[in-house]
Amino acid sequence: MRFLVERFHDPAAIRGRDVQSFRDLGLPPIAETPPALRLPAPPRLPEAADMDAAQARIAATLRVPRDSHRLIQTPDGLDDVEVRYEYLRHIATRPDHRERWANRIEPTLSEPLEVWLAEGELPTGRKVLRRRFFAAFDDYRETFAVAQENKDGSLLWTFLRRIDADRERNGLLLYRREG
Repeated sequence: MRFLVERFHDPAAIRGRDVQSFRDLGLPPIAETPPALRLPAPPRLPEAADMDAAQARIAATLRVPRDSHRLIQTPDGLDDVEVRYEYLRHIATRPDHRERWANRIEPTLSEPLEVWLAEGELPTGRKVLRRRFFAAFDDYRETFAVAQENKDGSLLWTFLRRIDADRERNGLLLYRREG
């Protein structure tokens, strides 16, 4: 399946629907994710020497060809995520060396714990919807991976402390892996 931008990025898509948080749905805090639902943690990668090397490392890790893209399969029922080479540069510009965690992105997208559809705001003030993919890995009790797909096809990821991750677990729950 190809992710259809128009399908999920218009905030009208969730107006009138029951937007909830993980608590409203009776889900536990993400830090209490049982071991059976945690993903095996891949090793942390070395820091890249510069932005070009960081972009190249992220692309190689995600198997995204230079000047091209790759679709990453998500769980059944969800549209796949297109990862474009040119958008990886944005991630490489981060001073916290996010390329070290690049090998956690594909598992976050292909085997997420949860996927939420949530409203966000662009710098222009325009409201948009974004899918947020959450994963818990077996080597961290306090930090959790979050990948966010943007309207332009770019992909952002971060690693949040449990309290911050729980704050982001709201909107429409599109998927939850059971174990």
